[in-house]
Amino acid sequence: MVITRKPENHRLMVYNDQYLFQWHVNRNIARNEKLTPLQKVPVGYFTFFKDKWVLVNQKLTSLKDVTENKEIPIGTMVELTHEKNTVF
Repeated sequence: MVITRKPENHRLMVYNDQYLFQWHVNRNIARNEKLTPLQKVPVGYFTFFKDKWVLVNQKLTSLKDVTENKEIPIGTMVELTHEKNTVF
């Protein structure tokens, strides 16, 4: 499963129950020892649920399914497929 981050077009390889952190979605945050406790909290996670790969949005206010042109609200999930583009 590959997810693309805007606008740099970076890709993220994911596995079951992998967390997504702020340093994955915000280019101004680098993973290092100076992170605040808030920056260490997961903003989402990937999981294999009911035979489908999904991304569960825990804290992202700007998660969007660009294939279907719809926002993915906090507390919901989006199915990940090869045809679908999801950006944060």
